[in-house]
Amino acid sequence: MDMPDLYTPFIIPHDTMQRHEEVQPVASDLRRDPHGRVFNDLDHQVRISNTDQIEVGTCLGEGNFGKVFEGCLFKKGEGAPQPVALKILFEPENNRKSTHQGFQTRLEAACTAYLTARQEVSILEGLSHPHIVPFMGLALRPLSLVLGLAPHGALDSVLKRLHGAGTYLPLFVIRQIILQVAKALAYLHSYNIIYRDLKSENVLVWDLPSSSDAKPDARVNIKIADYGISRTVLPTGAKGFGGTPPFIAPEILRFAGKGTYTEKVDIFSLGMFIFELLTCRMPFAEMNNPSSLVCQGGRPSLTTQEVQCYPTCLLDLLSVCWSQEPGDRPSAADENPEPSNSFSLDHFTHIRPAQVWLSSCTAGSTNALEILSFGPSCDTVIDHKTLLLRAVSITALCVVGNSVWCADTNGVIHIYSINTLTLINQLQLPVQACVSVLSLHQLPGKETVMVVASLTDCGIIFCCQQPHLELTDSEIGIEQFRVFRCYCSSLVPTDDGCELWLGQGSGSILIWNVTSQTSTNCLYHSLDPLPKSTCCFFLVAAKPLGSQHTFVWSYNFPGTVVYCWNASRRCIVERLDCSTIYSTVDSTILGSPQNPEGSQVTALNIIDQYLYIGNTKGRIIVADAITLQPLCLFPAHSPRDFYIKCILSISSRQDLVFEADQAARSKGIVSVGRGYVDLLNNGGAGVRKRESLAEQERIQSRPGDGMVNHTYVLSWSAENWEYY
Repeated sequence: MDMPDLYTPFIIPHDTMQRHEEVQPVASDLRRDPHGRVFNDLDHQVRISNTDQIEVGTCLGEGNFGKVFEGCLFKKGEGAPQPVALKILFEPENNRKSTHQGFQTRLEAACTAYLTARQEVSILEGLSHPHIVPFMGLALRPLSLVLGLAPHGALDSVLKRLHGAGTYLPLFVIRQIILQVAKALAYLHSYNIIYRDLKSENVLVWDLPSSSDAKPDARVNIKIADYGISRTVLPTGAKGFGGTPPFIAPEILRFAGKGTYTEKVDIFSLGMFIFELLTCRMPFAEMNNPSSLVCQGGRPSLTTQEVQCYPTCLLDLLSVCWSQEPGDRPSAADENPEPSNSFSLDHFTHIRPAQVWLSSCTAGSTNALEILSFGPSCDTVIDHKTLLLRAVSITALCVVGNSVWCADTNGVIHIYSINTLTLINQLQLPVQACVSVLSLHQLPGKETVMVVASLTDCGIIFCCQQPHLELTDSEIGIEQFRVFRCYCSSLVPTDDGCELWLGQGSGSILIWNVTSQTSTNCLYHSLDPLPKSTCCFFLVAAKPLGSQHTFVWSYNFPGTVVYCWNASRRCIVERLDCSTIYSTVDSTILGSPQNPEGSQVTALNIIDQYLYIGNTKGRIIVADAITLQPLCLFPAHSPRDFYIKCILSISSRQDLVFEADQAARSKGIVSVGRGYVDLLNNGGAGVRKRESLAEQERIQSRPGDGMVNHTYVLSWSAENWEYY
């Protein structure tokens, strides 16, 4: 039976004839002549040429708008065929089955195919992103979208296979998938496009290690596909119903698509998608009508086993993404709530002993040097020595050749041999009053040690020559220079020597040239003057791994911001506000923007290409040293106002003692602080029983609880932070 002209029975006003000129022959053209004029307006680069050939292979799957087939595209003048995926939207009547469907059904199918093709082409032809499926063109025989072929199919089949085997995706794979999807969404949103159909079925896999023993640097590459219901959003928002329950946001469900919504609907879908990644199963898989529950604030639940598998902050990200109110959800392009900011290593962090020299006060107020040594594999303590001191405490240590210089509260520098751990010399600084030595720095290539000390009313810089056995104390040259009172210091290499950066009051930094032995500049963290009570409390200088430039990192107390300075340009290049890195679920453990007290910085260090920040709540933040992009957040020590005292590096070298001004290659880090979080036995903060805040404080303050009230040295594997 021949299909009549679509609009023959209707009388069309003359002024609307032009508008319907293209729509009129759609069904008949698609049925009789797929190369008709309905797509002639498209650019020739968008349409697959008549001289090209497409070979259709096996069916890969079927969606709401058509079937997807594997195929090959043979382009004239090019060599080997390209593997493609064909999303066939409509086929001409090549079999008698379609004739029994009725005219109206076939008419609707033809129009739907036309509209779908127009919709997806309008979205895809202007997009180019590494995590959006590549659009290769529109084929007219049969009417198909020609897309890049995913070698491993859709992600949902991978998750189903893992679920059937009772296994899960590795943590670093989950992280990479979330980051790549978030980047793709951010790209779409930057073009005012709302995706509206994020789910594992629409995420295609190019590379994906699913083995539990896969290495963290294994390649992960996914792309999102299917833009049939995507919409371009106006500044006032978008309308319309679309999506797959239960991935549809409540603001769409609540008004059946008639209300206005924003790109935050995609973030809700991202939350449900993260649930799929964590559990390898569909949200609300057993429910017939999940939309009603979603509108009421209901969310799918993780099993106890699943909760124990993942860090707290990953669960926090899940929670904040599927928030009921759109304003509570992060943006895909928002720097702070991005997944890379909120990953924890709770259950996956390996705790091991460490090698470090520490000044300690033992039982009975006896001062000592505690020396922990570990073997070549950096995972076993092979020796522990305690060197008792007289009624003094050590305030600063520094490696000088094969010795360790230790400065005490009386201004005496004790020099110990690294190899024999014996005292080989002592040096008295020329001070009459009580002095607090802040730091010691050996000048590169010289036998000179810079000692930065603070008195009650000023600061002093001592230039000390390394003592030799044949020299007496009176023959050892020590020069001293007075400066304003200091709180910290760091030795910064320059093209013509070195300079000391000295942290002072009002958040200022004094630069003291070592060669000329004079102050040359004063830097400020803000154009506006800071209160006198504000002091620059931490300064760390290093040339991060892979960088050709020296940077300096600083922190002002009180405050929550860490600054990164370009040392040669002497200007701030990046800032990181630690109060914005917080947990929305475990708020009694982490600080929040409303409670910045938990984000005061108590330790700062640069090791390899990473910046390590310890805070007053016992947490360690790991960030990229140059960009200050946060990578990880994990609990280390007791969360109830016990400071992390310091963060050091570990090396396989037997003679290594930490030196703050170096960013040497390291296998791990050491954190020193009160109490510790037993991640291996308790599974991390994310799986502890959530007692009330009062109950937690009572437990944390029990005098007999050694895990809280003692000082611990913890060692953490510190490789590949960016993959977790």
